[in-house]
Amino acid sequence: MYYLRETSSTQDEARRLVAAGTPNGTVVLTDYQSAGRGRGQGRSWQAPPGENLLCTIILQYQSLTDFPPAASIRVGLAVARAIEPYVSIPVYIKWPNDVILQDKKVCGILCEGAGTALLIGIGLNIHQRDFPPELASRATSLAIIQDMQTGTSATPLALDRNSILSRILEALKEVLSPEASWQREVERRLYKRGEIVSFVPGLPDTGPAVEGILEGVSPDGALLLRSFDGIPQSFVSGEIRFSSALL
Repeated sequence: MYYLRETSSTQDEARRLVAAGTPNGTVVLTDYQSAGRGRGQGRSWQAPPGENLLCTIILQYQSLTDFPPAASIRVGLAVARAIEPYVSIPVYIKWPNDVILQDKKVCGILCEGAGTALLIGIGLNIHQRDFPPELASRATSLAIIQDMQTGTSATPLALDRNSILSRILEALKEVLSPEASWQREVERRLYKRGEIVSFVPGLPDTGPAVEGILEGVSPDGALLLRSFDGIPQSFVSGEIRFSSALL
């Protein structure tokens, strides 16, 4: 474990550690990121100090061809498995790299390569209850969900960051194993599966959109859409948009 009270980005710190020869499995953990990155140019992920889980996990491989396929969506599955006991409600995965609770984003994932190392960046909202106005309708946290469950028969687990991280690491071992069977569970948890969506191929916020029914994911993590004329399509990069303009 490599802990920093504050850093620009755990991904940046992880790159420096990889260059210095850090061992496989190193976790970079921080209380605050001043320039945490999101997927897509100009997107960021920021949170008040100490309220959330902000980390990067470094996995070393022999070559790029050894990287696990569909890494981002499989990491999303690991996070979903890890946090479900804390909320007692279904946890969904929004392709390709978000985790959703009650139609709001609770976690963002950013997988990047650094030579033959895979950097798995995770930003999970744990204790944060206040969000900027532009995010308030689209973001949530484990604490907010637990607040909503107060008075129910469910007794939620205590929200301890280290315990949650341990659960995520254990789940990652399972879902990133070469023998892992993950596709069916991802599709079961896939946000808005079976509904009509708009999809922008390529980089976020660019290019014309296509519409179709969200059907699932392929073994390599590609998004599967079926157009209205019945023709199946697959996309390896792009952004889903919903009629409610969510996320």
